[in-house]
Amino acid sequence: MYELKNYMAKNKKNQPKPFKKSAITLAEFRSSHFLGKGFNTDMYYVGFANTLYPILKKMIGENSKFSDAAVRNLVLNLVCYLEDLVSQTGVWEAFVSLHKKKYGREMPFFDTDDEYYSREFPCVQAICFLIWFTLNGYSSDTFLNPCNPFTRIMAEALTPMLMDAYDNAPDTPGRPKLLPEDELKVPLFYQIRNLCYWLCTRCYLTRIRDTESISTQLEAVASDFFGMEDTSYIKEAYLSFNTKIGPLGIKPQEWLEEILELYPEEGENQFIHLVKGLESLPYSIYTYREVRKDGAILRALNGDEMNLSAYTMPNLEMPSGVAPGGSAFMSLVLFDGQWMLNGLGMQGAPAELYQKARENWLKNNEDRKCTYDLMFKRLKKKRIGICSGYDDYISMFPEIDRERFMNVPDDIKNCENLLYFLNSDSTLTFLPKWGRCVKLRGNKFYDKKEAEEDALCLILDHDLTTPEMRSCLIDNNLVPDAALNSLESVNAGKTLFQNNIRFLNDYVGRDGVEVFSEDMNLADEK
Repeated sequence: MYELKNYMAKNKKNQPKPFKKSAITLAEFRSSHFLGKGFNTDMYYVGFANTLYPILKKMIGENSKFSDAAVRNLVLNLVCYLEDLVSQTGVWEAFVSLHKKKYGREMPFFDTDDEYYSREFPCVQAICFLIWFTLNGYSSDTFLNPCNPFTRIMAEALTPMLMDAYDNAPDTPGRPKLLPEDELKVPLFYQIRNLCYWLCTRCYLTRIRDTESISTQLEAVASDFFGMEDTSYIKEAYLSFNTKIGPLGIKPQEWLEEILELYPEEGENQFIHLVKGLESLPYSIYTYREVRKDGAILRALNGDEMNLSAYTMPNLEMPSGVAPGGSAFMSLVLFDGQWMLNGLGMQGAPAELYQKARENWLKNNEDRKCTYDLMFKRLKKKRIGICSGYDDYISMFPEIDRERFMNVPDDIKNCENLLYFLNSDSTLTFLPKWGRCVKLRGNKFYDKKEAEEDALCLILDHDLTTPEMRSCLIDNNLVPDAALNSLESVNAGKTLFQNNIRFLNDYVGRDGVEVFSEDMNLADEK
């Protein structure tokens, strides 16, 4: 998919040579390229990587908590960042541009107003971020402070080296160019999906850290619904449009759109609208209201109707066994204004599949609404609150069967203060003893010191809180004393956390994927 070009060095200076026994191999470096493709410029970057490796190994320390894998990954990320700037691939530039759009400034954590900051050349701020971004991924027991003095010292030592390498670096291929279908003989939908999959799996800044947990979820789809053991195709198709990736925790198509906007290759402007209009939906159950050779009209579980194109189906036609009234189990993507099957789907299923799922959806939806309305009223129209204990909480619902609702874990039943949050699906999040960390009006349990030490967990531990709860905490400034550990002072750690709280929440949520629609009740529909 790459156009053939003659890539010449920017100057005649000698390129760095790898060690006789290279610590960083060509294969490791090329793994970040689209399809792992190699180029005649790779030896320069591998040579530079092997110059950096012993320096970083010594800086980080042989006996530190960071493994050799962490050091190698940091070396590769720094060299890939360098190649990104040289080739103007646009990955780093997209990050900076999107961060400014989302949060109002170009970078998290670091001052970008000084004269040495640059988006075009290697700079201390970017290198600081990459050090933190990489090493924090290997720090399972501690959330690293990005402004740790040691990080700054490392970055200041590395910046001149990267600047010199940038000045001497040869021109290098960037990403593949989107080409007209009649020229490349590959439909644009698949060209775009391939680039999104590269961002998910290979790109230094956006690749998924660990695909195993996601693969496990997709294995359930492959085996339970399609009777397959090989998940490679379903994983490629699904991850490409549905995973939240990179430090901003956004979908691949959003990254790609920004890259194309910033650095379009010749002729690519005509395709940007296709990426911009991409939408994706997780797996759900549908029924066919109407079927044609080139597509169908689908009805979703909530009753919405959608035009389905046969564009991604074999022979560009609807399967022969599909008829009005039948059911389907599919993940969909909106491309060029039409919904289409994304990857694998189960089509031509019995009508009962949709009918039962629709009945469940209507019942569950009504139950959730009634439960939410009742609870919201009993909670005095406040979704978040703190009680002195579970007995205090139960007393707000005099009409319920008290004995039945006392069947809760002991840590909830016996806690001295209870933080609760009502989610829009009517479920409640209970956090025993966490009332000390949330600054609600009238909260007699609030403890500023404890909040300074622990309240950040309510934002950074996504197993502890729901997305809705975190939004409530952030939007209403309910964790104002939450602070990162700081060698400078508690106030410095607090300022750093509060100024970047929205970014940090999104950052922790990266690599997340929703495989099944919330409309589905799998226990009933499998």
